[in-house]
Amino acid sequence: MKKEITIVIPALNEEESLHKLLTKFRKFKKLYSKVIIIDGNSSDKTVEVAKKNSCKVIIQKERYNGIPKVRSFYDGLKILLAMIKLFFRKW
Repeated sequence: MKKEITIVIPALNEEESLHKLLTKFRKFKKLYSKVIIIDGNSSDKTVEVAKKNSCKVIIQKERYNGIPKVRSFYDGLKILLAMIKLFFRKW
């Protein structure tokens, strides 16, 4: 059975640091199947950097008490848990 690891990263205006992180991740591409960026409606080029690095991007347009990054993490966690449930149904 093939192992599939999905990396979920919450981000808000992380253009520079996201680029550096994804560049380092390329060395370990054999260990994970995909990267999902949960963007908190960034005003910089975070989304473009993520897409350029073949990441799936989910944009959280709404702000929750001014903390989109924290909310984005929980939204990403929900997506990840749903993917785990689907995996076990297939298995």
